Amino acid sequence: YGQCLYYNRIGRAYTNMGVYDSAEFYLQKAIKLAPPTSGTDIFRVAFIDMADLLHKTGRSDKAVEYYRQYNLFSDSLFSKQKVESQAAYQALYNLEKQEREIELLSKNNAVSQAQIRQQRIILYASLAGGLVFLVIGIFYYRFAQRLRHLNATISEQNEEMLSQAEELTEANNGLTEL
Repeated sequence: YGQCLYYNRIGRAYTNMGVYDSAEFYLQKAIKLAPPTSGTDIFRVAFIDMADLLHKTGRSDKAVEYYRQYNLFSDSLFSKQKVESQAAYQALYNLEKQEREIELLSKNNAVSQAQIRQQRIILYASLAGGLVFLVIGIFYYRFAQRLRHLNATISEQNEEMLSQAEELTEANNGLTEL
C-alpha cells in the first residue's frame, strides 16, 4: 500500500513537472501494485492521475477509459461506504434496542426484587403472628390445666369440709342429747 501510494505521488509530481514518460512509468507501477492491497482508494487516485496524464499527452481516448475506471471505483467506494454506513447504523440501532431491553429487564428485576422483599415481610410477619398465637395457646392451655387442678382440689376440700361439717353436726347433736 505504501509503495503504491509512493509511486502514485511520484507519477503525479512528474505529470505536474511535465516529464510525462516518467510519470506514466510510475503511475503504471502504482496501478500494478494496487490490486494485491485491495486498496480501492489507491485505484481511484491512480486512475484519475493516469487519466490526467493521458489527457495532457493528447491521448484522450485512453484518458476516457481511465476516467471511467475512476468513476467505477468511486461508485463502488461510495456503495461500500453506504453499505458500511448502513451496517453501522443497524448495529447502533441494535445496540440501543438491546440497551433498552436491558434497562427494561433491570426495571423488571427491581420490581421482582421489591415483590420478593414484600412477600418475605408478609411471611415473617405471619410466622411471628403464628408464633405469638402458639405461645398464647400454650399459656392458655397450661392456665386451664392449673385452673382445673385447683378446681379439683377445691372440690375435694369442699367435700372434706362438708363431711367434717356433717360429723360436727352429728357430734353436736349427740352432745345436745347428752
